[in-house]
Amino acid sequence: MVNDVVKSIPTGNTQRTIVWIGGGVYVEKVKIDSTKPFVIFYGSPNNMPMLLFDGMAAKFGTVDSATLIVEADYFMVVNIIVIIDLGFRWHCCVEDARSMYDEITVRGLVPDVVTYTCIMNGLCKSGRVEEAKSVFREMEEVGVVPNHFSYAPLIDSLFKDGNAGEAFAFQGQMLVRGVGFDVVVYTALMDGLFKAGMPNDAENMFQVLLEESLVPNCITYSALIGGLCKLGDVNKGELMLQEMEEKCVSPNVVVYASIVDGYTKKGLLNEAMNVMKKMVQRNVSPNVFVYGTLIDGYFKAGQQGISLDLFKEMKSVGLEENNFVIDSFVNNFKRSGRMEEANELLKAMVSRGLVPDRVNYTSMMDGFFKVGKELDAFDMAQEMTEKSSGFDIVAYNVLINGLFKRGKYESESFYTGMRELGLVPDSATFNTMINAYCKEGNLENALKLLNEMKSYGLLPDLITRNILVQRLCAAWRD
Repeated sequence: MVNDVVKSIPTGNTQRTIVWIGGGVYVEKVKIDSTKPFVIFYGSPNNMPMLLFDGMAAKFGTVDSATLIVEADYFMVVNIIVIIDLGFRWHCCVEDARSMYDEITVRGLVPDVVTYTCIMNGLCKSGRVEEAKSVFREMEEVGVVPNHFSYAPLIDSLFKDGNAGEAFAFQGQMLVRGVGFDVVVYTALMDGLFKAGMPNDAENMFQVLLEESLVPNCITYSALIGGLCKLGDVNKGELMLQEMEEKCVSPNVVVYASIVDGYTKKGLLNEAMNVMKKMVQRNVSPNVFVYGTLIDGYFKAGQQGISLDLFKEMKSVGLEENNFVIDSFVNNFKRSGRMEEANELLKAMVSRGLVPDRVNYTSMMDGFFKVGKELDAFDMAQEMTEKSSGFDIVAYNVLINGLFKRGKYESESFYTGMRELGLVPDSATFNTMINAYCKEGNLENALKLLNEMKSYGLLPDLITRNILVQRLCAAWRD
């Protein structure tokens, strides 16, 4: 047990002591008293352990009812899930990693590779990747040699931020320095390659992992299956799921959700439903994303009854709707022009404490424009600006499209508005404006926009060409 290991640490400890905790659930109350500083709890990154103690304040007192009590200085915890009373849980990470590092150096202590890695891991998990890179550089400057644990969080975070170039640079650095790759690094690289649009390289990376006699874990298979399903190769994704099970790697809800999503996007709803049934048989509970994906898929297929049944089932198992599920209902109402019902649904969502996001507001704005309720669309745009994260290019394109269809357009004013919002027009923006001018018969302005489109580094797509060809043919007939 964890407490037994803690008790074995000498009183008055003056050296950093790492307590490696493997995967599993540890039901005990853990206390690090003030006589045992410099302790690090380091959980398995591939199978994060849980600490759980069902202590009630009424029995133990508010403080002593805690699962983890830390009185010692310089305590750090990484990759541990602590389950707290009332079912609340949090992932322990280094929230103030930078300030802790500063304090360590001020006191004349010399951080080693584990300390630096813990700090970088915490910074990466909290989205502070630039700070993590800074710590990495400092680590190198003081002569501490990074290992594969040091590189893994940086590579993973850089790929997630869309910075594939830097991620590959760190990979190259590992190769040059002869730093061995473990399953975590391979998984991060494979996931990143899928995100960078290099699926063949991603699959090759998985084969290299196997050739290195490394054992892929659930996260590795999740990245592989998720990448394949997003590319539309769901059958191969299911084959990988079978391989997982044959190798006694238990699939989690993320793996099943990827396959459900893949089949649903291909319109193979029966197959998607069968996957959900299979996961239930394997004692993996579907989450809101799985239900939401199927609800949305059946709505789009015109099978509203099945969607409503799935929604009722979702509620009956204790799952609450999220923004994605709400948007599925909004889009269903929008398709049939029932925007008043959609608006009532949004109000009910707010009354239950859910906050509409940009996607919800954009769907509502689009729906109101389509039924000719321009003022209601403007109200949604205003509310989105005030209560959510504001416009993105998709929302702005909906606004432009709605106004252009109503015959209210002036390209320069839209450019000004976009610049004020820090947005850059995309192909859909130009296609909307070019189409509006073509319908008006103003081919001169349409061609001007075509040149402006090229100035933004955008090439005319098939939609652009069709719009212009149709207009030119109409002009020729006239």
